[in-house]
Amino acid sequence: MTTQTATHAPAVCRSSILFRTWPPLLALGMAVLLLVGCDTVASEQADPEPPASNTLVEMLNAELELTAAQQHSLREHDESVSLSAFGRFTNETPSDAAPGVLWTVAADLHETLTDAQKERLFERNRALRRELRSEMRDGPRGAAWSRLPRGVRQVLRKSLTDAQQEELRALHRELRSAIRDARNQLQEGTLSPEQFRTNVQELRTGFREDARAVLTDAQRERIQAIREAAAERRAERTAARTTVLNLTDAQQEAIGTARQDTRERIRTIRIEQISGARDRDEARQAIRDVRSAMHETLRETLTDVQYETIRLHRSLVLRVRARLVNERRG
Repeated sequence: MTTQTATHAPAVCRSSILFRTWPPLLALGMAVLLLVGCDTVASEQADPEPPASNTLVEMLNAELELTAAQQHSLREHDESVSLSAFGRFTNETPSDAAPGVLWTVAADLHETLTDAQKERLFERNRALRRELRSEMRDGPRGAAWSRLPRGVRQVLRKSLTDAQQEELRALHRELRSAIRDARNQLQEGTLSPEQFRTNVQELRTGFREDARAVLTDAQRERIQAIREAAAERRAERTAARTTVLNLTDAQQEAIGTARQDTRERIRTIRIEQISGARDRDEARQAIRDVRSAMHETLRETLTDVQYETIRLHRSLVLRVRARLVNERRG
């Protein structure tokens, strides 16, 4: 779907390619991020925990000046929206809330909002995306930490000993150094883009194996349980989205193919940027073009109602994320 593509893309873990000098706690967070795998973290990234419904109503009302009838319609979702409906974890156990609740809210908004209100939502999305990208660069501990599943953060904060933390940091420093060397070879032309990708994948695989060896059996079991629970929630969210949008098998197949193609093309562009074949501005424009092509594919594949519901869902996710960022700053 558009929303997930925009949120997840590129699917390849940026941390495995583009390294910065992170604070020790963030570096440790990234170490475990790579340990549990990018697929788990991506699912957490895509679905922020929504605020309580009355806050959601207030948030939208402040922006759209909702009518009494529109507010009443939103408040019908009180019970589901007030729960942790997006695969977040409390004591490493997923909540009982139905995944994908914001898809239901998005469908409601499609029916109840005026065209003018919808356009006001869509117009502000770009500014919200800029704010969130800025938070990724400049946040107090970086977005990578906040995207870790809550159960994994508990492992980091409570379960790891000082010795384990230092071992993981050391392994992560070695990984960063090795990938930095691979980047230099790519830029010098001694590694091809394909060799670079293979090299990075092998380095990450080796890191995960070494990092798992640092953990106790109990810690590994906890992280595996988190991964399995996240996979289940991800599947449930996909099913909820399919149900709300009433997607046909043909539509799902076409969208899946387009998403995979988009991921591969963006991955290639980012490697071209690292190699020096594209400068930063060229890479950004190329990625925008790829994503625009993805949107055009969606327009051709989906009905007007389906496409607009996806845009409304994306609008809700952006606003919930922005609210959580503001809370963290406060």
